[in-house]
Amino acid sequence: MKIVKLQKSRKNSINKECSASNNKDYNYNVAMKCFSVLSPLVKKGEAVGLACNQIGITNARVFLAVINNKIRYFINPVITKKIGNDVVLKESCLSINKKSFNVSRNT
Repeated sequence: MKIVKLQKSRKNSINKECSASNNKDYNYNVAMKCFSVLSPLVKKGEAVGLACNQIGITNARVFLAVINNKIRYFINPVITKKIGNDVVLKESCLSINKKSFNVSRNT
């Protein structure tokens, strides 16, 4: 699995909201595909998170993140409560080479 580069023909699928899947085996397989992409990038210090739509999978909601030096995966996550203030930080995107964007995140 490789990272999907931004192209005119792929722009909509990269920005498309992922759908929730109730198929546990499928979600697990998607998480493992994401893990196989994210793991080497974490070791190189190039990434700390990856969503399945960044590698072209839009029919599942799977997100992986490095938390306390371990890769954790989240399947069909739902934000249930917001605590704290938003902070704007510069983040890079693996789908768009050499581009960084200001992103507002909850702390």
